[in-house]
Amino acid sequence: MADLLWRMGQADQARLKFPQAKELAAKVADQAHRKQLLTSIDQGLQFVTDAPPDLVTITPHPRPRFNVQGSPILLFPITADGFKDTDPNATTARANVYADFMKQLFDRVAARDPAGLRRLTERASTPFQKALGLASLEHLMILSRKPELAEEFATAIPETDSSSSLAKAEALSAAGSARLKEHNNDAALADFNAATRIVQSVRDLPLSKVSVLVSIATAQFKGGLVENGNVTFRAAVALAQDLPQRPKPQAGLPRQSGLGEHYKDEAFKQILTAAIKEGVSLSLTISLGYGTRPAMMLMEQS
Repeated sequence: MADLLWRMGQADQARLKFPQAKELAAKVADQAHRKQLLTSIDQGLQFVTDAPPDLVTITPHPRPRFNVQGSPILLFPITADGFKDTDPNATTARANVYADFMKQLFDRVAARDPAGLRRLTERASTPFQKALGLASLEHLMILSRKPELAEEFATAIPETDSSSSLAKAEALSAAGSARLKEHNNDAALADFNAATRIVQSVRDLPLSKVSVLVSIATAQFKGGLVENGNVTFRAAVALAQDLPQRPKPQAGLPRQSGLGEHYKDEAFKQILTAAIKEGVSLSLTISLGYGTRPAMMLMEQS
């Protein structure tokens, strides 16, 4: 009760309740439980004069959500940790390999040093490291408001493997967004179309393909290319429909997915989350043959 009164902003009344609680706690027979209660009460007395972290009222006051897409800080053009599913040990090993390289890249971006970035990119030991280096150069050109050069670096990312190809698609989408900011719609459309073609040419990583298409569609919507965004969203839907249905859980057994196994509900969760944010959820759910409620249930299943 004392804690509740405090959280309701009634610190004076809460302070009166704590001694009563302490008196009752002292009568608890179990020594360990008694000690725990008394410690909790002492902590309450210590903090009761402070403002509660979340004030409890009958009036809803949800915390404002931070919208990363609305941040003034430009997002890095590609997904820096790649797209391939790996076991925890392999993920840790990959992170260790990339950590120093990424630090050097970001240091050179912060220093606005394209020459240093080029040297790092030339020393890349894997195709995806090279993609990271070229994406860093693109990022620097976008920050410098040089969209033509940004596009050149995005285009230079080699399509050596599936992860590099998807990274290149993301980079071209970022270049398209930069072109839109310079009111060059034709160049932007060419970048977005090239990005979409690359995604559709990748033969594996189906969930990652959906994710990248969703990010391209989102960029198109934010740039005012609503019709193109709808087309890209529908391409993501088509890919999602090809994923298998998640097996029904068996009684008494936890639901698990093997490494690299992804299901339809995961893909539609990504699509519907993005679509709702961009205001196109209704057209998507109708085109899928789902009602709005079943579509939301599909999201909640993953």
